[in-house]
Amino acid sequence: MTASVTIGTAGGLVRAAVSAWGAVHPQDGTVPLDWVVAADDRWHVPRVESTVRQHRVSGTPVVATAVRVPGGDIVQRAYVVAEAGGLIVIELENQSRLPVAIGLTRADVRAARLATPPPGAPDGVLAVMPLAHGATVRVVIGSGPPPDRLPSAEQVARGWVTHVDRGVRVVVPDDALTERLIMTRCDALLADADPSDPIALTLTAAEQCRLGERASAWVVPVADAAVAVAKEARRGPAWDHAVALEAAADVLRRSGDARAAGDVEAMRARLGAVGSDPCTPPDGVRFAAWLVRRLVRPTVAGADLFAGYDDAWRGRGVEAYGAPAGRSTIGAALRWHGARPALLWEASPPVKLACTALDPSWSTAAERGETLLATPVSQ
Repeated sequence: MTASVTIGTAGGLVRAAVSAWGAVHPQDGTVPLDWVVAADDRWHVPRVESTVRQHRVSGTPVVATAVRVPGGDIVQRAYVVAEAGGLIVIELENQSRLPVAIGLTRADVRAARLATPPPGAPDGVLAVMPLAHGATVRVVIGSGPPPDRLPSAEQVARGWVTHVDRGVRVVVPDDALTERLIMTRCDALLADADPSDPIALTLTAAEQCRLGERASAWVVPVADAAVAVAKEARRGPAWDHAVALEAAADVLRRSGDARAAGDVEAMRARLGAVGSDPCTPPDGVRFAAWLVRRLVRPTVAGADLFAGYDDAWRGRGVEAYGAPAGRSTIGAALRWHGARPALLWEASPPVKLACTALDPSWSTAAERGETLLATPVSQ
């Protein structure tokens, strides 16, 4: 079983935690909404069933929980929509061959057909609703439009994917990395400032600002976190200390506070060389920074493109757009002509670019261009 997942909307106030079996706990402290299934054989209680599986739809804050009943699965999807100031929605789909009934532990929800529970229903069930074979229905916590007029789980998931693609756009031939990046950025948009981890705070702020949130709201916590990161780095600077200070400078620059951004840039310069980036993906918001750095890694003079290139990607396209490197924004793409990679780049304003992992002999200070690199040696 996984830990609970936070659902919500970007910039919204309504949040909830979804447990490993699909119980929804609103963050406002109101009563949780749990669910059970009355199938042809018995009541199935997801909290204790061994057949429960859960995943996030495309890595987004749309949580799908499935429980097996005779003839197939009953799937519950929990998410939040922005309508009416924010509504928690539970979408239920019967993928089995037989009709079932869904038991709910709150009677104040809105749905098309709700009834009192029959004798023998599990303790805590306050309402039931029928769910025919192949049917999909929605249950809503809160007042607003009718449930059938609200966006579906699929629509909400697509919206999240589109939204988080507004930041540093990354294209890698690895679906697991792509989905994890979506998940990390969604989580960052739903996260609050946590001063106990100043590195995570600055990286979270940077992700939010690159995805359209106001940088001015982060000035004070990011400035304080940058000082804490610099102090911590005195005991031995690591890759994430450098990344955090670079992110802090980016946030402060976006807020219009050029002086504070310059102070943080000076802190970063004093760190000098830092430890190598980890070979395996780190947890939490550090993952997003780690992946972007594999494609565009800031240097003293500019950036090293595709420094973390994976040999498993050979022959397949890799791209990064809108990646910050100091005061420059970098876009780069890798295409292949047989065994040789073709590099396309754009840097605004122009800085010195290198591509040490693929062709150590190449560098440029041109603002944009393309070149055919040497055939790389297998790693």
